Amino acid sequence: MTLSRVMQLNGSLTSRRVNADGFQEAGLYSDHNDILLAIHRFTELNRRALEYRSCCDLDQLLQIRLKISMGYIFNPPFERPPFLAIAIKFGSACGTGLSTLSGEAVEMMLAGDVRATDGCFVMTNFEIGLGDARALLFHGTGNDKKRSLHGVAAPSFTIDAVGYLSKYAGCLLLKNKALVTDVYTESAYKRYRQVEGGILVRQDPSILDFESIVGDVEALTRSQRKDVILAWGIGSTRDDNTLSVTLVHDDVLIGNAAGSADHARCCNLAVEDATDRGHYIKLEGATAYCNDPFPSLEGLGVLIDAGVGTIVTPFGSDNTSRQEVINLCDDAEINLCLLPSR
Repeated sequence: MTLSRVMQLNGSLTSRRVNADGFQEAGLYSDHNDILLAIHRFTELNRRALEYRSCCDLDQLLQIRLKISMGYIFNPPFERPPFLAIAIKFGSACGTGLSTLSGEAVEMMLAGDVRATDGCFVMTNFEIGLGDARALLFHGTGNDKKRSLHGVAAPSFTIDAVGYLSKYAGCLLLKNKALVTDVYTESAYKRYRQVEGGILVRQDPSILDFESIVGDVEALTRSQRKDVILAWGIGSTRDDNTLSVTLVHDDVLIGNAAGSADHARCCNLAVEDATDRGHYIKLEGATAYCNDPFPSLEGLGVLIDAGVGTIVTPFGSDNTSRQEVINLCDDAEINLCLLPSR
């Protein structure tokens, strides 16, 4: 039985072949929607096969990009720095960069984790030029070592950049002009998940609005507010059933951990990740986002002991645990931002 025979949707369908890992059969299906950033609307520039993994990474990149943009749009008078670069690997963000200069955004993204960005999938909201292409392959690796890339998605590429990346990286190059703008899509409000015997449909309430945050938001500096938006933008794209902790400092992702069933362990993993990346000093005053309320003080204590200055987490329903969290943060003089529960 093939996917084309079992995946039946309402309306007229178009299908686009997707190469998988040799023996796997996969397909990408669309219903001719008008979503500008739909995956089938990306143009392949170097005739590389679009793999199943590529589609998964591309979708995750689009969600992170969307959340970061929405974080700025819904919180005026903030204006998002014009240039955004995101790197993802195995479904997990490993680097981000926000800057007024495109080249600096690329370098900030790669500096987040020089090692993990080897083999990553990159997305930008600006044209990739030859200088950006060279930075993607060599920045932070040492002059004699080249970084491998799984793919790069951007609004456009210069001819020199396409030739350079095709020759020296051989990675997938995808172009979509809509990446240059902050466009809304259906996925901003609704997400689907296949389960046994059906599909779950969820309205996404995850909009960051500083006016709805419980906490002393006025005490946050401009830089801290920007880090709150970035940490939330990355961490809130995680699967609802996956616990994650995201660490950000000065517009750079410095630590990211997910998959643990225990808050304290997940916080430890995030701190260890930041230390392993070489960002131990940047933990002081960093912003942490946890996508689930803290059920106890142990995990919170890990972040406080590491020097984290701002903690962002959902409000939660346990009044006792919430008050303990508030009291501990007050005692440690930590900025606590409680978001409406997911």
